[in-house]
Amino acid sequence: MTTTMWDCIQDQPARVGASLESARVDERFAAVRALLARIGSPRHVMVLATGSSSNAVSAMRLHAERVTGVPVTVIEPTLFTQYGTAHADVDLVVAVSQRGTSSSTLEAADRIRDMGIPLVVITAVPSSPLAARADAVLDMGIGDEVVLYSTIGVTATMATFAVLASEIAAAARRPVDAELSVDALRRVVDQYPVVLERGLALADDRDLVETARRISVIGSGPNVATAREAETKIAETCRVPVQGEELEAFMHGPIFEMQREHTVLLMDVPGSPAFDRTRQFARFAARHCDHVATVSTGTSADGVIGLDLEVSDLLSPLALVIPFQMYSWRLSQHRGIDLTVQEFDDFDEAMKTKVS
Repeated sequence: MTTTMWDCIQDQPARVGASLESARVDERFAAVRALLARIGSPRHVMVLATGSSSNAVSAMRLHAERVTGVPVTVIEPTLFTQYGTAHADVDLVVAVSQRGTSSSTLEAADRIRDMGIPLVVITAVPSSPLAARADAVLDMGIGDEVVLYSTIGVTATMATFAVLASEIAAAARRPVDAELSVDALRRVVDQYPVVLERGLALADDRDLVETARRISVIGSGPNVATAREAETKIAETCRVPVQGEELEAFMHGPIFEMQREHTVLLMDVPGSPAFDRTRQFARFAARHCDHVATVSTGTSADGVIGLDLEVSDLLSPLALVIPFQMYSWRLSQHRGIDLTVQEFDDFDEAMKTKVS
């Protein structure tokens, strides 16, 4: 029986949850702990990642900065190799690639090795080419995701990067707020069955699925990156025009593209700095677009799909990304797209984006 993207979405509670069990964390982070003991706590962490990996670590960047107390910079590997040098105070680099075969990330990792900066590699394939370049390999702990479009890999990357932040804080003997701790992270993942159940309200909304022609996904704070991951997943699985934007940025230009038939999807977290502003904009958008919905970690209301979760703003991407994965799957199936067949099967050969 063929494993589908939907199967992987539904498998996240078990696989991501298992990766966060205490004994498994001790095993996965042993090499990182040894590296941090040798080099000390970093002053500035630079992350090399592209695509969904970049979206996932970007969603956790604000959490990581709050937990570690040091700057965390996420950069596209190609920009680093072609134009950039590391900030003078960067003393730890993290390269992220689920399968460890991204050619741009590999090239950037080689540059980091030449510069002599310690390199941690986060990957689901510890035997991958990228892992071979690491000073410490950090296994996501989920095994290989066999489908073409990453879902478990996204949430596992978020979770792994969040735990890494706590490990860096521990190496610096820096206390971590309870709501941002590894235990808090586990509590979010423990609520994944609820997220999957209530997220169906987005995936099974026939109006939002059957009318989708042009989609805008809007987030704030850490969920700007969640919106961009929703954009990535919808674009690659559904082949419809879609944009993922920050709320204020959307209102400074892209808003004028909105048409009556467009779909506008927002996300919010009660108590977050942008909560009231997001709800205000959702009401405005509903006056001008026929298809508007907000996915919230709070309670359901008119036009709001509530997940009813206990989660901090900075860890909320771990939950909010999942309903958009579910929506992407449902929309792709409505459009009759076979996700086992790669679009543009000559792309990898033409552009050499992966290595074997």
